[in-house]
Amino acid sequence: MLMALNAGCSGMATLHANSAADALEKLVSYSVLAGQNVSIPFVRRTVASVIDLVVFLRRVGRKRIVEEIASVPSELNDDAFITQTRFRRSDGHLDQSSWWS
Repeated sequence: MLMALNAGCSGMATLHANSAADALEKLVSYSVLAGQNVSIPFVRRTVASVIDLVVFLRRVGRKRIVEEIASVPSELNDDAFITQTRFRRSDGHLDQSSWWS
């Protein structure tokens, strides 16, 4: 998936995680499981350069609701992802005021 995105193809995937930021780290962890020829810094740089948004859903009863939408700038801070929350659920609805700031 990362190779296809890096080549310019559009794509979307699902992943089980506890937050938007955790999903990025999990993607790195899963990639490194491919073998020793894949380094963590390489995967982090690749993920940061090809992932634009992470939509985090939470299960509420039998439904899933959008809890957070975070953008992923291509820059890394000390080999860690920098995410910017664009929407977050607050008082039962998504607060989008941070998207415009």
